[in-house]
Amino acid sequence: MNRSIKKYLLLSIASAFSLLYSSNVQAVSKNSSIDPAIYNDLPFKMPQVTQPSFPDYEANIIDFGAKGDGVTVNTKAINDAIKKVNSNGGGTVVIPSGLWLTGPIELLSNVNLNTENNALIVFTEDYNAYSIIKTSFEGLETRRCQSPISARNANNIAITGSGVFDGSGDAWRPVKKDKLTEKQWKDLIKSGGVLSADKKIMVSHR
Repeated sequence: MNRSIKKYLLLSIASAFSLLYSSNVQAVSKNSSIDPAIYNDLPFKMPQVTQPSFPDYEANIIDFGAKGDGVTVNTKAINDAIKKVNSNGGGTVVIPSGLWLTGPIELLSNVNLNTENNALIVFTEDYNAYSIIKTSFEGLETRRCQSPISARNANNIAITGSGVFDGSGDAWRPVKKDKLTEKQWKDLIKSGGVLSADKKIMVSHR
């Protein structure tokens, strides 16, 4: 069993347990407001933040063909739902409970991406899913692979709800041998990947 399958299996089990012990706490409530008192006595001028607001229109990603099985890649379904809401004048894209594998998500103006309780969004470890694009990084114009979640020239957008986004960062991050135990390092090598010339860094792993 390869590392990706193990990961998704563990995530599925975790999601199943969370369904049994669901929480009523949401990361960002639709009815939340910013306390104006935070702007009192600031040592510098700061314009007040205006919270985004959205029409009541909703689109569920399931209606666009998404499957929360942890295997189906739902990139097109999620982005199609976002495009639909945007073209309708704005509203909310609903990601319901489930294990949703996806590639890059691009938000558009007037779209609220809302994840319901027990929704787990896992970004694919397939490097080819992330196109090389022109972008700005640390103040410099450059080219980089597309981010898991991004927006370009968009306004009035939000990500709300109590779901979890897993960026699969372990597939992208080089791992140094001296940061792991001997057993962890051997297990990592068995999982597959590319080692540096001195065999001390796993520069790419899946």
